[in-house]
Amino acid sequence: GINGILVPPASPGALADALAAYVSDADLRIRHGRASRDRVLAKFSLDAMVQGYLALYDRTLASRD
Repeated sequence: GINGILVPPASPGALADALAAYVSDADLRIRHGRASRDRVLAKFSLDAMVQGYLALYDRTLASRD
């Protein structure tokens, strides 16, 4: 519920209800949109990717000792 609405697989009624919630609630759309954007920037930005590779290299080098 922080950046989206989860629905069970193969449940068209639940999906329709989730979509209807977005259609009828502008605040929900805005909140989920902003939270999703923040998550993408934090987890998948170029800086996050570089930090992830650096951490991997550090762990790899540390394990060689």
